[in-house]
Amino acid sequence: MKSRSSRVVWITGASSGIGRSLAEVFAEKGDRVVATARNLRALRDLRAHIEKNGRVCEVYACDVKNAFQVKRVSGLILKKHGFIDVLINNAGVTYFKDLLSTSIREFDDVIGTNLRGLFLSAKTVVPSMLRRKRGIIVNILSFAAKTVYTKSAAYSASKSGAEAMMNVLRAEVR
Repeated sequence: MKSRSSRVVWITGASSGIGRSLAEVFAEKGDRVVATARNLRALRDLRAHIEKNGRVCEVYACDVKNAFQVKRVSGLILKKHGFIDVLINNAGVTYFKDLLSTSIREFDDVIGTNLRGLFLSAKTVVPSMLRRKRGIIVNILSFAAKTVYTKSAAYSASKSGAEAMMNVLRAEVR
């Protein structure tokens, strides 16, 4: 059986939960994982865990709401590796509050992370994927984009918007 070559996999929101688990799995499969999140301490713990098993994991602090940070990190990855094979948009936040109790700051945080973050990361990665005529973007969404969950208005809106935006991107670059 032919073995596949190692891919460069950028995972946002990799400091815990699904993102951390994905980083571990991709590293175990031999991919070069680039893990980003706001919590640098947790990212360093992830890197130590992955490297203890003889695998590769780079970590960078990055708040996906911040255009400068996203552009800086993607630039560092592209400078070091020349490409990004897989982008996993996993960073996400929510506040379980009904719409009237959700503050403007909380709403902006959810939309900024869950929707703007996907926009910023895809915008920095897609041009190099198009040049290479290859690449994969995986978006961790939610069933909340499809059905009603009370106390999740901002979250549901962000995930529905993310699904719509990425469907449009797919049609545009196909």
